[in-house]
Amino acid sequence: MSGLPKEIQKLVNLLVRLPNFGPKSSERVALYFLKSDIKFAESVADAILDLKKNVRFCKVCQSFSSDELCPVCSDYSREKSLICVVEDPLDVYAIERGGFFRGVYHVLHGAIDPINHIEPEELKIAELQARIEKGDVSEVILATNPNAKGETTAIYLEKLIKNFPNVKISRIAYGLPRGAEIEFADDLTIKASIQNRNDLN
Repeated sequence: MSGLPKEIQKLVNLLVRLPNFGPKSSERVALYFLKSDIKFAESVADAILDLKKNVRFCKVCQSFSSDELCPVCSDYSREKSLICVVEDPLDVYAIERGGFFRGVYHVLHGAIDPINHIEPEELKIAELQARIEKGDVSEVILATNPNAKGETTAIYLEKLIKNFPNVKISRIAYGLPRGAEIEFADDLTIKASIQNRNDLN
């Protein structure tokens, strides 16, 4: 029994389910909402509902989008034959921040992780294969995170893509420290990792 009113405890119990939120940080956020103007709380609630109702996955790259196609896939100036494969939609935004990459993306929504029972079939790998099979892809950059799960996923994808001999396969360089995640890397490190990528063919 926490001693908190049940309404506060209800919100704390929900917030603690968020990434990086422990009981103390959840209590602080709940109390912040309690002390703030009701219009702010209503705005946050409306924004969450709007997000859940209107944000979907791009039908091409599987990143977040408000429309059928995300801004990258709908941009005719992008080099559609160059696909950068990442684990998470936030990786797309991390790379896009630098403004140097002119290709397009494919988001896997995770990485192969046998220990936690995440198999290739649970990722957006079939969708990537379908894009390659259309014959318009010249290079696939494997930009999964440089950790054990990311490396396992990159090796799996490399074997898969080698069935398409006309497609070049490359892997981001290790400007990114081993064990790091792309979404948290700085722009210059990401740029170096992609521009100095290693040919896997």
